[in-house]
Amino acid sequence: MTTTTSLPRRLLLCLLVAATLTGGVYAMTASAAASGAAATAPTVQHDHFTSPPYSANICGINVIGVDTVVVTVLTSPASGAVINPRLLTTVFTNPSSGKSVTLMDAGLAVASTSDNGDGTSTTVVTVDGLTKVQMLNGPLLNINVVGSITFAVTFDTATGDFISFAFLSIKGLGPNPPSCDVLTAALT
Repeated sequence: MTTTTSLPRRLLLCLLVAATLTGGVYAMTASAAASGAAATAPTVQHDHFTSPPYSANICGINVIGVDTVVVTVLTSPASGAVINPRLLTTVFTNPSSGKSVTLMDAGLAVASTSDNGDGTSTTVVTVDGLTKVQMLNGPLLNINVVGSITFAVTFDTATGDFISFAFLSIKGLGPNPPSCDVLTAALT
């Protein structure tokens, strides 16, 4: 799928979800270190937000996009594990025709953090999921089992400052977006 704005924006939203996940792990690690003991009860954080409309281009068609993100972060302070189910929905509307397509990305992220022994900690995150594309309130245009991506984020344990990011593995079928012919027909 050719876009000028939407794919980088969706990647940034996925990384925002991962940053939320990693930030939660950092907060849990710092809190446990400050108290001298890890809490035993799991914590649950829920976030839901909608972006303001933004311009994008899909297959040469200027569209207006709106993202809706629903994220839940379940943290087990005793083990350091974090589970993060997510749902990201983007609606792209062609202002000329009034027609819209919906991209939905759903999945699960699981993270664990380890102390590196040098004042830094590394959180390893594995994200699994699928993506579907359909006409708004209409037929399915494409469904894609994306697979799994694992990456590591290293940060300063005391301050939470970012140090490094690395992709560790990518498994599965990978992206298989619908063709521009399918999207053009749906949007015009």
